[in-house]
Amino acid sequence: SLLDQSDETLQLEALRTIAATPTAERRRVVATVATDLRRPLGVRAEAIASLAGDVAFKDALISLALDERARESARALIAQSKR
Repeated sequence: SLLDQSDETLQLEALRTIAATPTAERRRVVATVATDLRRPLGVRAEAIASLAGDVAFKDALISLALDERARESARALIAQSKR
């Protein structure tokens, strides 16, 4: 799948396309990307942002926010965005 390509831009575009699709499968795929620590920070951030308004994923998003590895990723993402 395009989400599995090494090119981060390609992954982002694939994720955005999937996130815009109104299906239950979309939510599962996006949630998997959001929690995959092997993915680039920008791709994970995009996945998290696309789930932010989805009440079904509220608990998962809170867990991500409380997870130390996720906090480290968020700090790195913020630092990267300031460059």
